[in-house]
Amino acid sequence: MASLVAPLACGISGASSGSAEFYQQGTSAFATVYSDPEGVTQVTTHTLDAYGGISRYVEERVDVVVLSAGGATVRTFSWGTDAREARVENLGFTGTDAEGATVAGGRTTVDAVLTSLYASLGATDGNVLVNGSSTTLSEALSSSAGLVYNIKSGYGAVGDGIADDGPEIQAAINAAVTAGGGIIYVPHGTYACATPPVVPNSTGK
Repeated sequence: MASLVAPLACGISGASSGSAEFYQQGTSAFATVYSDPEGVTQVTTHTLDAYGGISRYVEERVDVVVLSAGGATVRTFSWGTDAREARVENLGFTGTDAEGATVAGGRTTVDAVLTSLYASLGATDGNVLVNGSSTTLSEALSSSAGLVYNIKSGYGAVGDGIADDGPEIQAAINAAVTAGGGIIYVPHGTYACATPPVVPNSTGK
């Protein structure tokens, strides 16, 4: 969702039928501005109404210059939030609840979320650090595809303590042996096996 530039929506005194200019904060580059809160329709002209008002939305911090109908500067101000200020609540991250306790789903900042992801991934720009090199997650996963054999997602084991998962577990073991080795990943669960899986002696396990 884009943020409504509230001062403009309320109208600026002395700016009747004037205009507004939006710049990326601290620069002379024009900012991306929208006419709708969903941030779908971009607009580049901003003519104010008789009350000096207009509804415009932004998704970044901007510097706004309000001009009179004659082109004189009436007012300048900054608007919007950045990652250090924007607050979010998501069950995937801890934050502060109404009582001040740190809980999953509590309120935190986008900056804290991004910092947490960076610490977890180990690399910048959404990449992951693998053996000291920054790479995309898809590349990292594709390079490990032949090393990890997930008995659930890869071979159909259930892990509910009822279904016979023996054939699926054996299939994963056989695939790893055929490939010359690998990791058999057993997600949390209870696995029933009518026939115990067989691990060839050549694996050393």
